Amino acid sequence: MVDASGSTLQTDPQKLYRGKTVQDFVLDYGSKPNLSFAFGMFSISASLYDVNTSAFSANAGAPFAGSQYLSSALNLFLATPDVATATTNYRAGFSVVEAAIIRDEIAYPKKSDYAVVFMSDGQPKDIENASGIESLITNFVSSVESRGSGVTVSSVYFGPSSETRAISYMQLIASEGMGQFVDTNQLGGADLSIADIVVVPGQTCSQK
Repeated sequence: MVDASGSTLQTDPQKLYRGKTVQDFVLDYGSKPNLSFAFGMFSISASLYDVNTSAFSANAGAPFAGSQYLSSALNLFLATPDVATATTNYRAGFSVVEAAIIRDEIAYPKKSDYAVVFMSDGQPKDIENASGIESLITNFVSSVESRGSGVTVSSVYFGPSSETRAISYMQLIASEGMGQFVDTNQLGGADLSIADIVVVPGQTCSQK
């Protein structure tokens, strides 16, 4: 789930962190038959790519599919301009992801493992403090795991290093979600690999 708010026009104008990282992930892991993928974006509202309609939707009927559909979703995202007036609403992003996972769990009660990567460049406009972040992630994880599935939530921050509150919120998301946190300001120009953030089946997760 990637941030598409107006501030990204300055923090990631070429969609480097939001686009190239997903492209590289598809190249590395797209052929694994045990993986399904979904791709979404959020700002004021949020949506996931629906493979049935080849469009982004808040109620995507078929958001999980093979890597070829993830590539199609990414291409559409890259072709969609960010809106300068759009704000950053964390709740909208997690609400859409939660609803999609619940629908998937009900349709296929196979107790899957879900790995969510949440990318943002700023602090939310719809959550006022750290306790709100804690509640958001705790409730999200509890909802997914209540049906027997596992879930981790990792986060990637690609905004200014001066935004210490935003960074702390993103760190808190990963901590509460038992995932990994990456601040792209600390990469020193190195490429960001999603495989370093999520635990890919058959691989070992690198600590960041």
